[in-house]
Amino acid sequence: MEQEQIDHFRRRLAFTDTRQGVPEGYPDFPIIHPGRYIDQRYFDLEQTHVFRKSWLMAGHSDQLPEPGCFKTWDRVIGEPVILFHGKDGQIRAFYNICRHRGATLTNKPYGKVRTLACAYHGWIYDNQGDLVSIRDQRDFPDFDKSCYGLKPIRTEMLGKMIFINFDDDAEDLRTSLGQIGKEFMEDYAFEMTCVVEHDAWVAPCNWKLLVEGGIENYHVRTIHRQTLPNYRENQGMHTLYPGGHSRDTILQEGLKDEDGLVLDGFVRRHDAEVLLDDHEDDRPMNPRLNDLANEVGFIYSTHPNMQMGPFYSRGFVVSCYWPTSLTQGLHEFYVFGYGDAESAKSVFWPRDVAQAKAVLNEDLDFIEMVQKGIVSRGNMGVKLGYLEARLQHLNETLDRQIGIENIPEDLRIDQVIGDEWIWPNDIARYEAEMERTNVAREAAE
Repeated sequence: MEQEQIDHFRRRLAFTDTRQGVPEGYPDFPIIHPGRYIDQRYFDLEQTHVFRKSWLMAGHSDQLPEPGCFKTWDRVIGEPVILFHGKDGQIRAFYNICRHRGATLTNKPYGKVRTLACAYHGWIYDNQGDLVSIRDQRDFPDFDKSCYGLKPIRTEMLGKMIFINFDDDAEDLRTSLGQIGKEFMEDYAFEMTCVVEHDAWVAPCNWKLLVEGGIENYHVRTIHRQTLPNYRENQGMHTLYPGGHSRDTILQEGLKDEDGLVLDGFVRRHDAEVLLDDHEDDRPMNPRLNDLANEVGFIYSTHPNMQMGPFYSRGFVVSCYWPTSLTQGLHEFYVFGYGDAESAKSVFWPRDVAQAKAVLNEDLDFIEMVQKGIVSRGNMGVKLGYLEARLQHLNETLDRQIGIENIPEDLRIDQVIGDEWIWPNDIARYEAEMERTNVAREAAE
């Protein structure tokens, strides 16, 4: 992150902590129709235009450590995928279906093979997706095996994180992520990460409710009173980026326990001190974390369904939220450390992971209640405030990606967030707001 941007964020964080209202000219958010969460028409549009045309996190190279290793992936409805670590060292994604009659090649979650045979008729593929053998080739005259390899899916790496996109015409991953992709690689050393924890659980709610629970802090003081005590929502700020991406910046001073001790990552420091009586915290650290990231909690959301952070010197959490049906979602949870997994998995990580899951489970428990309310005839719509701007940004982006003309009129959302509130244009708006406020304060004094 450039020093100019760091300096702006410092000024804005100090200003945000004492703000008395929303910035001048900030849009008033419209009512969001509850049908966006419970109408099959909108869900089907999301599947077609969003999940089949966006970059989606499919795993981490630690899960495919050697040539021949594979991983199956089925997070997008109707799209079975297999990830292969090829003999040439490259990780590729393919549709997990045989080119003969369309049978799924394997249902195993992980494995290691030189070749993979379809159980239906025995067509054999290697770990680079090439068709190497078919039974009774005499019955397939003029058959060219080179034309019948597994159908590839666009695959790109962000450090050691694997992303796929079903749309051959989509812009590349780095272009899609823009500024935040640059920050990921420059400040958070994604190429040095390792998998400390990987888990997933089903939630009885629409996938957007899962995403939205992770991209606003208005609920923290009520839902997370025990796990994040004394947190004040006003001690932070949001940044909206092109493409539907966004970020919360949270002052670490806002994360304190009942004794006033600052939380260190997901473990209270006095807990860490107890552990340090017997253990040295020698987990590998990120060597590139900038000074601001050491002082605040950065939580990013990448469109459409991934949340990363907070980022700390020894690791960070990643959550992906997947639609499994109209009213059911899947929360996929990763914890990434640095270096190799064995050295990263110290005695501290179990407590870190337990604390992170405790916070997330509080969200999940309450989101089930939100889903029940969404379907009620008494629900006249969702009204958002300034601290929930990232939700409005998400929903506006979804409609643009789907194509507003494709959405039933009653399910559309008004496009009210102008470019002046999207990074980097927002910098000038907030600088002007801070100047106006300071002038008014000086005049009052």
